[in-house]
Amino acid sequence: EAISNKLPRIYYDEESGVGFVDEKDFKFKDDQSEYRVFAELYKKINQRVLRAKILDLMGFIEVATLSSEPKSKEKKAILGKTATDKINELTKKIRTRAGLTTTTLVLNNGNLTLRGVMAAAPPNTPQS
Repeated sequence: EAISNKLPRIYYDEESGVGFVDEKDFKFKDDQSEYRVFAELYKKINQRVLRAKILDLMGFIEVATLSSEPKSKEKKAILGKTATDKINELTKKIRTRAGLTTTTLVLNNGNLTLRGVMAAAPPNTPQS
C-alpha cells in the first residue's frame, strides 16, 4: 500500500508517556490531558476518536447539551473557553510535542484521528 509508506511509524508506551514518531521522541506527563488522549488515539490508530470521548478524557463536561436555553453556550464555557477551543488547543499541543501534522493528527468536527503505522517497538537509538 503506497499510502502507508508516507504515514509515520508511531510507538507509544502508555505507562511512561514516552513515544516516538518515526525517529523523533516525545513525552506526555501523566497528569495532563494529552497523556490520556494520546493513549486512546494510539489504541485506535487510523480510527477516529469521537469528540465526546476526547472531552471525557479531558475531564470536560459540556453542560450545554443538557439544556435547550438560549444562553446554554455561555454555560459550556469553562474559564472563558468552549469545548471546541479546548479540543483545538489540545490538538495543537499534541501535534507540537509529537511532531505530527494536520494530515497525521486529523481534527474533524471535534473528532480526532491519529494516522500512522503502529510500531511494535521504539526505534533503536544509538548509544552515546
